[in-house]
Parts: sequence; structure tokens; C-alpha cells
Amino acid sequence: MVFIKNRPLSSQVLAPTPMPVDIASRNELVPLFNFLDSEKPVNAENTNNLGSYMKFDKCAVFTDGRLDLCKQGIGSEWIEPLLEKVKNNKYITDFFIRK
Repeated sequence: MVFIKNRPLSSQVLAPTPMPVDIASRNELVPLFNFLDSEKPVNAENTNNLGSYMKFDKCAVFTDGRLDLCKQGIGSEWIEPLLEKVKNNKYITDFFIRK
């Protein structure tokens, strides 16, 4: 058994289970896809400590060119069309995605 500070590690540490992830639906991504296709600059509607951004159902697009989709369940069905749209958009300079 593994110990830290004379206490055994919990099962959550020794045998973690993944959090369930809901894969984004087409309806949740259509507004983002339409925006990326429009070739319009980001019209910031919100500002926080990370910057000014537009909020979509599954992401935020920042005025400095970041597209943050971290932990949003994009899934294999949507990744190719998303990558094509990001690749062809002159305003997106950084793309963050994480499962």
C-alpha cells in the first residue's frame, strides 16, 4: 500500500475513474461554425480576468484570437469540420481543446 504522511492513498487516487463527458450536439456547435465561416472579427460581449470574448454554447472566442474549447465534449464527429473552419479563419490564432 502507498502512503503519504502516514495515511494510505484513497481509491480515487490509486484507481481514478474518468468523469463522464457529454458530446456536443450539432445544435450546440452550429452558431460557432456559422461564426467561423463568417470571417468576422470577434465582437466581445463579455470580459473577465482571461480577456474579452464572445460566448457560445460550447466555447469562448477571445478578441486576441484564442478559441477555447477545453473540456467541451467536441468528440470525433465534430473535430474534422471544426479544424477545417479554424484553419480557414483569419481571426483565430490559438486553438485550445482538451478531452
